[in-house]
Amino acid sequence: MRWDFWQRARAFLRPETRVLLVGREGLEDLLALGHPLCLLALALPAGDCLREEKRLGPLGVEVRPWNGGEPLPFDGQSLDLVLQYRQPYDLGEIRRVLKPGGFFLTEQAGGADSRAGELGLPGDYNLENQKPLFYEAGFRVVYGDQGYEAAGRDRKRELHHRFMIVAGKGRKG
Repeated sequence: MRWDFWQRARAFLRPETRVLLVGREGLEDLLALGHPLCLLALALPAGDCLREEKRLGPLGVEVRPWNGGEPLPFDGQSLDLVLQYRQPYDLGEIRRVLKPGGFFLTEQAGGADSRAGELGLPGDYNLENQKPLFYEAGFRVVYGDQGYEAAGRDRKRELHHRFMIVAGKGRKG
């Protein structure tokens, strides 16, 4: 792809940036960014939550249980940056927990991906159809890109379809 999600995320990190990663995907990449652990929060499924709370809780990472479809377990307007890497997102919940001026970054597998069926993605899950939903939810899209890559060999050739959106929440909340 033409972008590196984690490099994009790094660009938003300031010494005081409070970051939430929703879901387990990308946890090790987030930790590799070297942001102060006391400013990291995780919303994870129960099984992962217990394991990561034992491992990262003593280091200052805030770990809370969360299952998709539920409200995020954080106060409104309490986070500067929300990251969701190849996990379903709820724009209303993300907007609720972001501080005014905060940002949401997501990278998603798209509907043209070879694994879209097993991931439960509709064929029209793509940048063009998701961007308007961000505007409707009150975000401003500051970056959006989509890419397709062929991978594998011979008969096992696969198509990887990904899109990335970086969206900001207005200063007035």
